[in-house]
Amino acid sequence: MLLSRLNLMRQPVVLLLPVDSVLEDVQQDNWTTSVGTISNNNGSSKEWSCPWNRNVLDDVAAQFRVILEENFLSSSTLFSVDTNENRSIWWNWRTKLNDRLGTLLRSVEDSWFGPWSFLLLGELFDDTCLNAIQKKLAADLKRMYKLELDASLLRALISSVKSIPGLEACVSHLLSSKGWFGSGCSMKQRNRASANGECQLILKAARDLEIQWETSTSGSINREPIALVLDDDLVMLPWESIPILRKQEVYRMPSLGSISALSLLSSGHDRPQVRWDQDNLDCAGGCDGADVGSLPSVDPLDAYYLLNPSGDLHHTQSTFEDWFRNQKWEGKAGIIPTVDELVSALKNHDLFLYFGHGSGEQYIPGHNIQSLDHCAATLLMGCSSGCLYYKGCYAPKGAPLYYLIGGCPVVIANLWEVTDKDIDRFSQSLLDSWLKVEPSLPVESTKSDSLVEEFKSMKIIGRGIAKSSKSKRKAQLGKDVDGDPPFKCRDNDFRIASFISQARDTCRLSFLNGASPVCYGVPTLIKRKRV
Repeated sequence: MLLSRLNLMRQPVVLLLPVDSVLEDVQQDNWTTSVGTISNNNGSSKEWSCPWNRNVLDDVAAQFRVILEENFLSSSTLFSVDTNENRSIWWNWRTKLNDRLGTLLRSVEDSWFGPWSFLLLGELFDDTCLNAIQKKLAADLKRMYKLELDASLLRALISSVKSIPGLEACVSHLLSSKGWFGSGCSMKQRNRASANGECQLILKAARDLEIQWETSTSGSINREPIALVLDDDLVMLPWESIPILRKQEVYRMPSLGSISALSLLSSGHDRPQVRWDQDNLDCAGGCDGADVGSLPSVDPLDAYYLLNPSGDLHHTQSTFEDWFRNQKWEGKAGIIPTVDELVSALKNHDLFLYFGHGSGEQYIPGHNIQSLDHCAATLLMGCSSGCLYYKGCYAPKGAPLYYLIGGCPVVIANLWEVTDKDIDRFSQSLLDSWLKVEPSLPVESTKSDSLVEEFKSMKIIGRGIAKSSKSKRKAQLGKDVDGDPPFKCRDNDFRIASFISQARDTCRLSFLNGASPVCYGVPTLIKRKRV
């Protein structure tokens, strides 16, 4: 597996990691026979359709497909007689699936990343202590041992102090290969930590940093958000719920160039300035002189909702209808609006909420969405609303991509089937957190995090970017740069995805339902304009 970590102020870090197959205890499958018999006796005609035909996941994590299929069967199973015994059987089935998915995600992190999982974490908001310790460490390694390690990797290494045994394995592997290597250490191939002076010096720096954090920040470590750009074969895995990322603010995007393109669209630039190549979802030029520095913002009080348009999600409608009306939001409940009404809602509101079956494409087709000049931030809480579907050898398609192409700054949607009560809890928690954000004072627009500016300097977004001098680009990309990046998220900002982690924890099935919602888009501020 090829893992790349990009940051404006640092050299890229690229690792080629061996991938072990993730195996599951076959004894867990005994439960499937009994519940499968029950579901067959109920005469359900529903069949699960896998979003992909076959890909690398079937070779290295075959149980993931099995879990998704059983999740579909269990969520769509209706017992002919509603008894306490049948309910107990159903809950046991769902709970075991939840535990299996949690075990699978832990195994993915351990087997595929090993101790290198810290490279997935965002940069520190407050890196004052880290800067000082890193400089001293680099000087000591060079003076005492004539050793110069990759500065970006060394920085990320010592700032990951959660698991000293894992850190020790990474340091040992790094030193044994003189800092240059093409493969990491998987579950079966980890090198034992050495007791040499270089290793102990690096470990001491990490422990010193941990002590300073505990003294100055009460032990809390806040990190900047990250954007995941995933290979097509890996988009269905809920990476946001592997242990190392469970508390991290994570956004998904289909390509590096799409981040810059979406930043332009969602910051108010006209579509003619940003032309999307829909085959690879990159900005295909025409971005001359455009400013990609501004973070988009959303006022959660400026919302439109489409609630239970099919009329059969009674629990969801009873949970949200009065609450939405009390917020003075516009919208429809139990009614199917016209396409023109929904197009107008997406264009004229900051936030669009959908609580119904699927992604809502049965009410507003994808071509209507992706042709918009700008689009509201969107919450799609239907089953598989965030799933991307494969058609042969072509790039995957799906509702989240239609919204991104239409200029939507952020889309929160479900990768697979979910049950209504749990996903209602998730949605309630998320919306309540957004609404509790205090109204913003009139200040200058906040600038985006370092990723966006890096893509600009690297010319990833196409021909229209202003050219920078060779010396400036060499300074940016050839070595680490001191100080803060020119555009950076702030620690005290509230962003759309900042509250997703705590919302997952409200789900009774924290993996089977809680891991399904993911966030596509770019970091988007929550800015209430009124009380």
